[in-house]
Amino acid sequence: ITGISMDNFTPAHLVCGFLEGMAAELHGYYAAMPAALRGRMKTLAGSGNGVRLNPLLVEPLEGRFALKLRVPAHREEAAVGAALTAAVGDGAVRGFGMAGKLLHYEAPRG
Repeated sequence: ITGISMDNFTPAHLVCGFLEGMAAELHGYYAAMPAALRGRMKTLAGSGNGVRLNPLLVEPLEGRFALKLRVPAHREEAAVGAALTAAVGDGAVRGFGMAGKLLHYEAPRG
């Protein structure tokens, strides 16, 4: 944590700094991806209540990635992911690409 002073050491500034740091950390992984792959991305998918219920986290994510964030329409993302993985393993769904097409997302915000 850097840049703390008597003028900005407030709970609000500290929370915003953590949220910006989370977005920066995630963007670092994105930046490490091949440029050709990054260029194909049109939206940002997030999951869990951290992004679902916290517009203060959505803002730095969308700003850092320059993409709109979408969240799944279902609420139990981990359980759905486990079920889709099992379906792929069982052969009921042909591959993870097809499994991803089974996901539905909430309407975009704003």
